[in-house]
Amino acid sequence: MKRRAIGAAATAVFAWVLWAEYHAAGGPANFFTPEKWRIVNAFEAKTGCDAEQAAHMEDMAGQGWRMMGVNTGEKTDEKLLVSYRYLCLPGMLDPRPRKY
Repeated sequence: MKRRAIGAAATAVFAWVLWAEYHAAGGPANFFTPEKWRIVNAFEAKTGCDAEQAAHMEDMAGQGWRMMGVNTGEKTDEKLLVSYRYLCLPGMLDPRPRKY
């Protein structure tokens, strides 16, 4: 799959953006990370975004992640829980919390 150089400007340039949200909890210090969003890739059409989202989910399932619906996977051991969620959103939408 051809990758594009993307960044924050991708939301203004491309029609669809694949976002990934990361959470982790537990570990020796019993920590919890706040949600962390990042841009994975950007697309001109939603079909490309949906296809890459599905490919990420298939990869996670193949690596033993527990699938939670069509866009979320989580993995855990005795002390740590990690989850990823992938979302295809129109380029003008940004799922990150607003900074005031």
